[in-house]
Amino acid sequence: MKTHSVTKICLLFVTVLTSSPALAKCRDLLFAPGDFISTHLGRQENFSGPNCFNTVLRATGVFPESELRYVHTSEFESILKHQFTPITGKPESGDLVLYHPEFERDHVAIWVGNGKVFHKKDVGSTYSYRIVGENRVFAADPGDVIDPMGDPGGAHRPSETGPLKKAFYRRKKDKPLPKSPDPEWHAITEWIDSFSNDVIRISSERKIGERWGYVTEELISDLVRHWAPRTKGNDLGARLALEKLESLNQQVFKNIEDAYFSSRYSSGRSEKIITEICWQDTADFRALISGLTQTLRGPNLPKLSPGQLATKTEGVIQRLKAKPRHPCKLSLLAELL
Repeated sequence: MKTHSVTKICLLFVTVLTSSPALAKCRDLLFAPGDFISTHLGRQENFSGPNCFNTVLRATGVFPESELRYVHTSEFESILKHQFTPITGKPESGDLVLYHPEFERDHVAIWVGNGKVFHKKDVGSTYSYRIVGENRVFAADPGDVIDPMGDPGGAHRPSETGPLKKAFYRRKKDKPLPKSPDPEWHAITEWIDSFSNDVIRISSERKIGERWGYVTEELISDLVRHWAPRTKGNDLGARLALEKLESLNQQVFKNIEDAYFSSRYSSGRSEKIITEICWQDTADFRALISGLTQTLRGPNLPKLSPGQLATKTEGVIQRLKAKPRHPCKLSLLAELL
């Protein structure tokens, strides 16, 4: 962050404004061109899911900026231990500020200086990226819409505007997140990374229910249970891959919830809606089945040819068509194994 005699004034401006000529000038003064905070300040995402953990990991370069998704607490904690180190001295611009570090650890922000932090308060698309006072991360901001289904740290806590317990962390040397050396986990991680890209792409269109269907949630949960016994205690790469999959499950859930169950008129139609979107015979759904079929074979079996994959995928589709959509209790993983 740039140093200037009016830095304190500008930091005051950016805590109370979301868009104005004054904000733009202060943003240019405080942050380098192209800086994450500069390009995101005052902005909102067009879909729900990305949370405070995702925000700081993208802002610090651990994640690419395009990895816009929900990050589960377990995934964040593993990355925090690998990529950051706790500090006891004064924080510097760009350090992490972890709130309630002794127990809940339910919110994190980026320190920008002069008692101010940059953060995204909650998973909802109504929440913008803001700079606020270090002790006002849980207080309501202008334009906020309370999302009771959001992160634990997203609930507004007007009483928590006094000094909050915090811990500060600094990024270690720039290094990539570890990948598992195990051949099986190498293939699994490749699929999870590809799946993550698809989740982000379809989430941004708010169409997971339309492209894949409700069964996607259960599929991810089943995959986590299926692959969990294969992780070894010291294989951080495998554990990170599995925790990423758990995060993606929450992203899928949030996208379906927003698209189909956020309206007050949906409460009495839940079963009908779930039946309608149970699963979808779309190109995206077939591609999901095809890629996962190949991955589940493991590294010791030869890869299936495109023709063989197409035949197996069609077989799964036909078996699904023969099953009732209500109740939507289909086990897609069981069909693939």
